[in-house]
Amino acid sequence: MLINKEQKKFFDINGFIEIKNVIKIKLLKKIRKKCEKIFNGQYETGVVPDKIKWVSGRDPNKIPRSLCNVWKSDKDVKKLVTSKIIGQYAAELSGWKKTKLNQDSLIWVVPKAGAVSFHQDNPYQDWHTPGGVITAWIPLTRTTKKSATLEYLIGSHKNTSSKRMNNFFKKNYREIDTRLLKNQKKYKRHYIEVNAGTIVFHHGNMWHGSGYNKTFSDRISVSCHYMNGNSKFSKKIKSPYFNHYKLNNKLIMEDTFFPTIYSKK
Repeated sequence: MLINKEQKKFFDINGFIEIKNVIKIKLLKKIRKKCEKIFNGQYETGVVPDKIKWVSGRDPNKIPRSLCNVWKSDKDVKKLVTSKIIGQYAAELSGWKKTKLNQDSLIWVVPKAGAVSFHQDNPYQDWHTPGGVITAWIPLTRTTKKSATLEYLIGSHKNTSSKRMNNFFKKNYREIDTRLLKNQKKYKRHYIEVNAGTIVFHHGNMWHGSGYNKTFSDRISVSCHYMNGNSKFSKKIKSPYFNHYKLNNKLIMEDTFFPTIYSKK
């Protein structure tokens, strides 16, 4: 077991946990060094990421730069997000016997850029069953309150999954529709201020977002969703992206596209 009783209790109560010294700094530095090439469309494997959410010259610099499923495009990103130890942490925190990679996101926030509106991750997971994810947030650099780090509303994961949001880049990123989350002021805010090498897990129903980068340094991170290793596609097509990988008349998720990264012996 990687997680002890005290850590599991902390996660269940608060909805997140920070675990230090999980990832080798050398690997994070390699990925960080490649970021500019990756965002300029230079992919090591020749495979394009599933979602290209920011393109130089097309999109404004004031919003976070983001690409999804870069593990298919870069070998070092794949090594990171398919790490067995991350899969085991995810399984133990979630009560699973196996862990599958759902998707990764490479996120680059340059100085003066931001922010990401407060949201939950689970509302966007209706395309698979039994549904739900646990998210691993992996900063490639030191994160602080001023560097557009992740912010949590502690304990907000105990609410049910809300509806999808249409706008992820509101100026007032902390604003949450009261129909989606009531009594918001009762939740204490927590900023993730950690060194590279730390991994932060949060529950799929956790309300979180990030602010503006008020430093002179880039804030680069990899955010990964992981799901139950027994997951299958929903019978109804609810994802125009990930249903590309659904075989005709079958609900099975092939490991080629959704790798099983941990299995309890």
